Amino acid sequence: MAYLDEIGKRIKDRREELFYTQEELAKRLGYNSKASISRIESGKQNLTQTKISAIAEILKTSPAYLMGWVDEEGNYIDDTAGEAVSYTHLRAHETRHD
Repeated sequence: MAYLDEIGKRIKDRREELFYTQEELAKRLGYNSKASISRIESGKQNLTQTKISAIAEILKTSPAYLMGWVDEEGNYIDDTAGEAVSYTHLRAHETRHD
């Protein structure tokens, strides 16, 4: 599944930015070995919301970033255009209907 690949890539990228090994992340998450982290990063393991939240906390990021809903700056990603769109930008272009 493509979304699991994207989540795994974001987890791996963030883990490497923080200079954590797969072993360190596995230990912090309560896994017995790095094999679980390898499966997550390769998109071969489903994750619960609770596990995504735990990973995000350890990696000092948000679940929304790991899910691919926002970019590194917190801008929402417009899936139809493949571009990040900030919430402020969206609000500025809303029209008011009275």
